[in-house]
This record gives sequence, structure tokens and C-alpha cells, in this order.
Amino acid sequence: MIAASITYVGIENLFRKESPKWRSLIAFSFGLVHGLGFADALRELGINSGRFGIVVPLVGFNLGVELGQLCVAAMVLPILWNLRRNPVFVRRWIPVCSVAVAFAGSYWMVERIMQD
Repeated sequence: MIAASITYVGIENLFRKESPKWRSLIAFSFGLVHGLGFADALRELGINSGRFGIVVPLVGFNLGVELGQLCVAAMVLPILWNLRRNPVFVRRWIPVCSVAVAFAGSYWMVERIMQD
């Protein structure tokens, strides 16, 4: 599901010219799917065998991930906002990046399906 959601976002960026009003709901849903995938991966690593079960390690892990994402976003978003002012970037590079995201998600999805 994680790889499928990444593929979906890449494809949606190719065909939608403006962000849909419900994109925040999609982002929340994809984030929930991704979080559940990480929780499952932590469980497989034996994280839930401690005194506090899986709750404390999972909260700590998620806080760390969110902090890392905020740091990356703080560095990358101002650059992207400035680039979006350039019509050449919008016309050429947004589709190229969207295709790259869709291909990466598709690759990971096929890889996961072939493993199982």
C-alpha cells in the first residue's frame, strides 16, 4: 500500500493541474498507511518485546521521523516555492519529477509483490 500510494501521488501530479480540495485527506490517509507499515516493520524487529510494549518505541520512532521530515521540509520547501515562480520549471520539471516519483513507487510496489 505504501508504494501504491507513492505511485498514485506521482500520477495525480501529472493529470491534475491544481491541487484538489481533498488533497489533505489523501495526505493524511497515505501518512496513516505509511505509519502502519513502519509499525509493522518495528514489530518484526522485536520492538514490542520490552517493558512498555510497542507504544513507547513507536511514539519515539514516529517523533524522530516527523522531526527529520520537518528539517528536510524547512530546507527544501523555500527552494521549491521559489522554483514554482519560474514557468519553465513548472512546465518541464514538475512533470519530470512526477514521473520519477510514479516510477519509483511502481518499482517498489512490483518489488514487494514479487517478494511475497
